[in-house]
Amino acid sequence: MDIVEHATLVLNGQFPLNKEHITLIKGSPNLIAADGSLNNLIENKIIPQYVIGDMDSVEKNLIEKYNIESTKIKDQSKTDFEKILIWCLEKKIQKISIFGISGKDEDHHLSNLLTLNKFSQKIILQAFTDNYIITPISSYKKFKSFKNQIVSIMTFEKESLIQSKNLFYELNQTKITPSNFSIRNISMGDQFEIETSNKVLIFQKIN
Repeated sequence: MDIVEHATLVLNGQFPLNKEHITLIKGSPNLIAADGSLNNLIENKIIPQYVIGDMDSVEKNLIEKYNIESTKIKDQSKTDFEKILIWCLEKKIQKISIFGISGKDEDHHLSNLLTLNKFSQKIILQAFTDNYIITPISSYKKFKSFKNQIVSIMTFEKESLIQSKNLFYELNQTKITPSNFSIRNISMGDQFEIETSNKVLIFQKIN
């Protein structure tokens, strides 16, 4: 793969039901499947360019039939999500949209969020579920929004100082820790701003 600005990754969580998300996946020129998600993609008539993982849950004949470039990574100390992000960094991919991050196994969902947080300073990441957009940040970001959109801020770090703008419950250098303190805030318009001293995950409810 040549250097690309944007790739799309489908993990082996719940396959999207959101039609807009499916359209985004279908339209991606650089679509990567975690090995366990390949079957779901093909069942939905979507052929990825790449499949990556330990290949313990993928049908070999599908890879050959659809001429998919496969990369087997055996390292059992890392999840397929981590292996793929490392691969993307080696390929100098700059931004990744992620689907299938949640659903099915709760431990995998939490693990995926931890991985999203872990790599957030190395590559631009954004995850999409049928209910939320999840964006990891570690400094300042302005978000597109809509009035009354539910916005939650969560951290896995020891503490993060948060400054917000255009949220109903404004945060003014407010210290948050791994807790439920800063969930279920509300956007006051078509955008809001967050500045943080440490890594956080921003959850925006889609509907």
